[in-house]
Amino acid sequence: MSCFINQYLINRAFIPGRVENWIVIFDLKGIGMLNAPKKLIKAVVKPLQMYFKGRLYKLYAINCSAVMKILWKVAKKVVDPLTIQKFQVMGEKF
Repeated sequence: MSCFINQYLINRAFIPGRVENWIVIFDLKGIGMLNAPKKLIKAVVKPLQMYFKGRLYKLYAINCSAVMKILWKVAKKVVDPLTIQKFQVMGEKF
């Protein structure tokens, strides 16, 4: 389903040469490592990586717990620098 919606947006909402990327906002309030919907996240992220690579301009993860922010600091050490520039991980007060 997400592939259909994303392709529809590309065909109908994007303006070639002007609007070709998207900004994603994840509100993670109340979501920690133990109760994160891992299957849902995987089902959404995998097709995006396969079919829409390069479309993400910026991803904001807001209301992140302290554990999530620490995990992001660790992950940044092995993640591609271009990807790091695209991600903003913020706590409840941003």
